[in-house]
Amino acid sequence: MLRAAALYAVAAVLATLPAAARLHSEYMSTGLPGHGEAAPGDHAQTVYRFWLVGHQLEHGRRPWRDPYSFQPVVEPQVNLGGWPYGLPFWPLEALFGPVVAWNLLLLSTIVAAGLLTFAWLRTLAVPPAAAAIGGLAFAIAPYRLLQSGGHLLGWAAVFLPLALWALERSRGADARPAAHAYGFLSAAALVSVVLSGQLHLALGAIPFLLAYAAVRFRPL
Repeated sequence: MLRAAALYAVAAVLATLPAAARLHSEYMSTGLPGHGEAAPGDHAQTVYRFWLVGHQLEHGRRPWRDPYSFQPVVEPQVNLGGWPYGLPFWPLEALFGPVVAWNLLLLSTIVAAGLLTFAWLRTLAVPPAAAAIGGLAFAIAPYRLLQSGGHLLGWAAVFLPLALWALERSRGADARPAAHAYGFLSAAALVSVVLSGQLHLALGAIPFLLAYAAVRFRPL
C-alpha cells in the first residue's frame, strides 16, 4: 500500500504539471491564467464553500448554512457543497492560505482515487501490479482530472471506489456488526456524491452500485 501511495503521489504531481510547480501562488484550476497570482474562475466559488464550513464552525454555527451569499435579498442558504472537503480545508486554509489548501486537497484527491481503486481491486483478488495499474488509470484519468480544476465532479468521483471497496468488505465480513458498518460506509459514500452537488454523477453512480451489489450479493 505504501508503494502504491508513492506511485500515485508521483503521478499526481506529474499529471498536474506545470501547475504543480506553482503550488504556492496559483490555483490548480481550469480558470483564467493566474500570471503569478491566484486566478479567478469557477473554483473560487468552491473554495468559498469549503472556507464557509470552517468559518461557521469557528463561530459555533451550523456548517451547512450560508448566511452571506445574496444578502440581504434572500434568506440564508443551505451550503452542502462544502461536504466533506470543507473539513480538511479548514485547518489547511488556516495554516497555508486558500491557494495552497486547495492545491494540496486536489493533489490528495488524486492519491485517494488511486489508493481506493487499488484497495477495491485487491478485494477482488486482482494481483497487486494489475490493481496498481487500475488505480493509476482512475487516478489520472484525463476527464476526472479536468473536472477537478473548477468543479467537484472529479473530487466526488473518489467516493465511487470507496463505495465499491466498502461493499466488498461488507460481503467478506465475518460478523454482522462489521458487515453493517461497511455497508453504512458504502451508502454514506454514495450520499456524499449527492451532498457535494454532483447529481449528474449520482444518476450514474447509484444505479451502477446497486447493480454491482445485486451481482455480488452474498447472504450472511
